Amino acid sequence: MARKKSSAMASESVHPLLKRKLPAAARKPVAILPSLISPSPHAVRLPPFDDAEYATLVQTMKFAGKNLIPAAVRTTTQGKYELLYGHRRWAAASELNMKLHCLVMNVDDADLPYFIDWENSGRASPRPYRVGC
Repeated sequence: MARKKSSAMASESVHPLLKRKLPAAARKPVAILPSLISPSPHAVRLPPFDDAEYATLVQTMKFAGKNLIPAAVRTTTQGKYELLYGHRRWAAASELNMKLHCLVMNVDDADLPYFIDWENSGRASPRPYRVGC
């Protein structure tokens, strides 16, 4: 009986994303014009970005000629994309007038909040009004 209880407790502590199958992504990032990408309506980080970390990101991308960590997008209609995560990288690429390197993923609406949470876990918390608090 104790064994069932401990396994039940263990399954409750597993992060929801780990219970889901991760979608397949393109093996290599694809360079996409920022104008073909729209921000997610569920994003927790939206422009304007005006902090020191963002300024450093812009300078790093300018020096490297690209974003070093790919953003993620999903396809929408007519060759356009919706940004899943990487809104700061997208804003920096737009500002620098350079293509954004992205993983193209197949994520449905039900899984989208999990990926937004996953990308933002371990980072500085977004402002409370961004997450509806």
